[in-house]
Amino acid sequence: MGDMGDTFRSMRKDNQARRENQMAYNMEILNKSDIDYDVHNKGIQINIKKVAFYPSTNKWEFGGKTYHGNAYSFLGWLKKRKLI
Repeated sequence: MGDMGDTFRSMRKDNQARRENQMAYNMEILNKSDIDYDVHNKGIQINIKKVAFYPSTNKWEFGGKTYHGNAYSFLGWLKKRKLI
């Protein structure tokens, strides 16, 4: 295939590796926090109360809004709103 095909395959591998690293990092933080959470979609989605956190993309959703940040930001956001 041409150069563009090689470029996109390389980008896809880089994105997958980045997401795997983000997921491992965020899950480590959540496990150290001693907060109860539910795991859905084979670990892709973590639910705490009514908030859905996606550790591989550093995003969470609540009340129809999407927020961005890693697990530390997510935990701080939860504490600020007194959800934990």
